[in-house]
Amino acid sequence: MHCVKTAPVLPIQPLAIRQASFQPASYNVSIGKNAGINNIGSWTTIIGNDAGRTNQSSGILFIGSGAGMKNTTGSLNTFVGDNAGRDNITGSGNTFYGRFTGQLSNGNDNSFFGRSAGFNNTSGNNNVFMGSQAGVSNTTGSGNAAFGTWALFSNSNASANTAVGSSALYWNTTGINNTAIGFHAVFENNTGSYNAALGFESLESNLGGNNNIAIGYRNLYLNTYGNSNIAIGREALRTNTTISNLVAIGDSALYSNSSGTGNTAVGSKSLFANVNGFSNTAIGFQSLYSNTSGGIIPQPVHNPFIQIQQEFLIRRTGTRHFIPTLPVPGTQRLVWLLYNRTLPAVIIRQPAGQH
Repeated sequence: MHCVKTAPVLPIQPLAIRQASFQPASYNVSIGKNAGINNIGSWTTIIGNDAGRTNQSSGILFIGSGAGMKNTTGSLNTFVGDNAGRDNITGSGNTFYGRFTGQLSNGNDNSFFGRSAGFNNTSGNNNVFMGSQAGVSNTTGSGNAAFGTWALFSNSNASANTAVGSSALYWNTTGINNTAIGFHAVFENNTGSYNAALGFESLESNLGGNNNIAIGYRNLYLNTYGNSNIAIGREALRTNTTISNLVAIGDSALYSNSSGTGNTAVGSKSLFANVNGFSNTAIGFQSLYSNTSGGIIPQPVHNPFIQIQQEFLIRRTGTRHFIPTLPVPGTQRLVWLLYNRTLPAVIIRQPAGQH
C-alpha cells in the first residue's frame, strides 16, 4: 500500500483589517519644479514650474508656469497659461485661459480668455473678458462683458458695460451701463453712461454724453457730450457734437446738424444739410434736405388774438405792444418773429431778397 502524504493543515488566521488613514492632501497631481510645493488641498491638478506653490484649497486646476502661484484659499479656480491668475489669493470660481490672463486678479466668478485679458483685475467680480487684452485695465469694475481685442481696454472701476467688437468702449473708465457693439463703437467714451451703440464706429467720439441710441454705420460719429439723442440709419446725426434730444431716423438724416436744437428727421437724407436750424420736423425722403438755418419758434398753447397790419399789433391781456413795420406781400419765404419770450410768434411772409 502506498501512503499518501498530505500537507499539514495550517490554522486560518483572521485578516488584519486596518482603518484607512487619510492625509490632509489627497488625489493631487503636481508636475514641475516647486509645483504645489506647499499644497494642502485635495483634488488638485497643478502642472508647471511654481504653479500653485501655496495652494490650500481643493478642486483647482493650474496649468502653466506660475499659474495660480499665490493662491491660498481661492477654490474652484481654473488657471491655464503662464502666470494666469498668478496673484490670486482668495478669489474663487474663476476661469482664466491665456498667458497673463487675470495675473493680478483676486475677484470672484470671473471668466477671462485671451492674452492679458483682465490682467489688472483686483476685486472686480462677475466679469467676462474674451480677447487679447480685453478688460486689461479693469480693477474693481464688476458685471462687465467684453468680447474682442482691446474691448473695454481702459475700463477701471466702471460696471455693467457690454462691449462687443475690437476696441469697443476702448477708453471707457467710469461710464456705466453702456452697450457698444461694433468695431470702435463708443471708442472715446470716458464718463458717458446708459448709451447703446450698434454699428461700425457708432458714437465713436462720445466722451460724456448719456442716454444716446445709435444704430448704424458711424451714427452720432462726432457726438461728445450730446444727451438723449436717437440716430438710426447710416451716418444719421454724424456731425452732431453737443446738442441733445434730437431724433434722426434714416440714412444720413440730420447728417450735418451741429448746433440745431429740437429737430426731428424721419426719412433718408431728411434735414441733411441742416446745421443750426431748430425746431424742425421733416418726414419723408430728402424732406427739408437743403434747410440749413431755418427754424420755428413754437407758439404758446393758448395764443392771444394776433392781428397783422401795416403796424403789427400784438394784443396780450389788454396790453399793446408795437413791432416795427415789415413788408407783408409775397409768399417766397416764411419768417417767424418773436417779440419777446412771453409773447406769441407772428407769421410774416416776406419776399426773397428782402431782409
